[in-house]
Amino acid sequence: MRILTLLHDLAAGGSERAALSLAAEWRALGADSRLLLAAAEGPAAVPDGLPVTVLEGGTPRSLTSRFRLARPIRAAVEALRPEIVFLPGNWHLPLARGAALARPRPRIVAKLSNPPLPDLFPGAGPFAVRVFRALAAPLDALAFWPPALAPELRRLVPATPLAAVPNPPLALPVRPRAPLPPAHRRTLLVAGRLVPQKNLGLALDAFALAAGARELRLDIAGDGPERAALEAQVERLGLADRVRFLGHVPDLAAPLAGADLLLLSSRFEGTPAVVFEALAAGVPVVATACSPVLPLLLDRPGRGRIVETADPRALARAILAQLAEPEGVGDVDALLAPHAPGAIARRYLELFTELTVQPARRAAE
Repeated sequence: MRILTLLHDLAAGGSERAALSLAAEWRALGADSRLLLAAAEGPAAVPDGLPVTVLEGGTPRSLTSRFRLARPIRAAVEALRPEIVFLPGNWHLPLARGAALARPRPRIVAKLSNPPLPDLFPGAGPFAVRVFRALAAPLDALAFWPPALAPELRRLVPATPLAAVPNPPLALPVRPRAPLPPAHRRTLLVAGRLVPQKNLGLALDAFALAAGARELRLDIAGDGPERAALEAQVERLGLADRVRFLGHVPDLAAPLAGADLLLLSSRFEGTPAVVFEALAAGVPVVATACSPVLPLLLDRPGRGRIVETADPRALARAILAQLAEPEGVGDVDALLAPHAPGAIARRYLELFTELTVQPARRAAE
């Protein structure tokens, strides 16, 4: 089976990391898995042995760039002739149009990486519904997680086949560690792109309040357009000696090994990979109520806390309470097993086979 994964570029977001991992797993399982990029830029690394095609001329990422790629994507898909085109997240949904124009037309599968209708601004609801339906129209299947999203998606796109597939694949092995005595817990970690969705200004305000109560340090792993503003906020809060900007970190193993708590302050998330990675490393999590997956993962005090309001004081209280929690994350093998890369890759291959083989059988009958 020939699978073509479409990525705008090699940005280091969760969607891109998951897509690269999946593409490599499919190739390891015997599929002809390939990558199509609109621009060969960004810090993420392409796995060894994964063939890559870059659209001629390259198209740097912008707010409108995805909507200008239909013709070059169509030409590339027609040249590569994949059976499946895979879109790894909400950001990439506009790329489906170009693939749908190709002849022969491949089956197009996308996965949700964020809520289908994030609350971006007041009154956006009806417009967002129309946009999402238009973007999903070319899809032959839409993968999502958790299963509880199914009723909402069926209302939004009743004609689009849905597939509940755990997400994302994990890059880190499961290696729980014994909890440290509360007095020694002192390093917080934030990991993610420095963009408005992640709401890192809230994280800094909460950290400042928590750091006023005990000795703490904050490491920020990630980069993005908000870095300068966040560095200025750190200076205003008088935290320059307590906050470190690590920049892009290709592997979170080292930052997680030195962290005592992961802080997630996002406005919205789909299935945040970093929470899985933190629990796999034995690191508890304090998070805003940004994802429907979080209650399934942070299901006991040792694993973390969810703060329902975007209030820095509430987030600071949760941080201090979690750092004082004597119970560790415990055994997370069963919790994380469904999200292992191999298991997810095989589930997608089953879905791809259903889409490519069954229609042919029906036509023959």
